[in-house]
Amino acid sequence: MIRIGKKASKVSFPDYESNSSALVKMYLNGEFGKDPNSVNAYAASSFYAVDRYASYMRDWGKMYHEGCIIIADRYTTSNMIHQCSKLPKEQWKNFNKWLNKYTYN
Repeated sequence: MIRIGKKASKVSFPDYESNSSALVKMYLNGEFGKDPNSVNAYAASSFYAVDRYASYMRDWGKMYHEGCIIIADRYTTSNMIHQCSKLPKEQWKNFNKWLNKYTYN
């Protein structure tokens, strides 16, 4: 391990310990349909984005703004990969642009 004098914190998603992951848990448990395609890539990504946003606002956002290095165990890129599997390849670029804008703007 290299020490550079910075604080670091690890976050994991989905945040199963939080109520913010309720829609993610329902989705993964098949409550919206047993077929993964029962929920389109945009809606499913919204479930995960809400969980990430709530975690940021509640838990680690202040640390981030104070200069803490945040190490994320799964974040937006992970969601992109999983949800793109529901879409035809020619839609991946537009979906990824949408999800980046949705998450970071």
